[in-house]
Amino acid sequence: MCLAFSSAIPALVGVPSSGLWTVRLPASRRRAGTVDVGITYSPVAEQIAINEGIALSPSYYVFRDHFLLVGPPSNPAGLNDSSDILTMFSGIYATAQAANTTPPVRFLTRYDKSATNIKDSYLWISIGQVPWATAYSTWYHQYIAFPIQALTAAVLLQEYTVTDRGTFLSIDPSLENKTTIYKAGTDSADDLLLNPAHLLIGANAPNLKTAQAFANWAVSAAGQAIIVGFKKAGQQLYTGAPSS
Repeated sequence: MCLAFSSAIPALVGVPSSGLWTVRLPASRRRAGTVDVGITYSPVAEQIAINEGIALSPSYYVFRDHFLLVGPPSNPAGLNDSSDILTMFSGIYATAQAANTTPPVRFLTRYDKSATNIKDSYLWISIGQVPWATAYSTWYHQYIAFPIQALTAAVLLQEYTVTDRGTFLSIDPSLENKTTIYKAGTDSADDLLLNPAHLLIGANAPNLKTAQAFANWAVSAAGQAIIVGFKKAGQQLYTGAPSS
């Protein structure tokens, strides 16, 4: 995106690589004025950043990413692809607790406060379960690692997990037939597996003019065309921001 932006707006210097931040970057650095813009995935955290004066209002809805629930092709939890995601999580919980399947039903979480970890934690809480709080939930696998390493571990260990579309499309080709997508996020605003991406401008951005131009370009027709045209493994990775 930055390269396309620099080409489209030659009068402005492109956003420096050090100028991008995410919700995982320490707030002290965001407040220090060392970053210009960030792509974030938590509307609540975004509003807090604006309220605390870390980021400027408004936030810019730039694209839609999507989470996936994946798991072993043998499907020991007996998931039905016509079920909604909460019914699927309830099924994983019930069969994992019963502990009478081969392979055993297990769930892997990155447990690292990433957007993915926050999402799968929210889904567990939504069905009234907090497996990380109980020592006897031996089926709940806390695996702190980068996204692709975590997904690889889940595949090799025949565990269910939540991952993002980009990570899934980056998996080693030799593992593609060893995992199955049981539920994929859609563009529906109320889909629990939708991963909305917003762009925030740092309140103390050192390159404020460029940051504002970048934000406006990202939500313009030209910027959106770059986003929806981006592909991973030959497949479209993101969908554009909603029109309204």
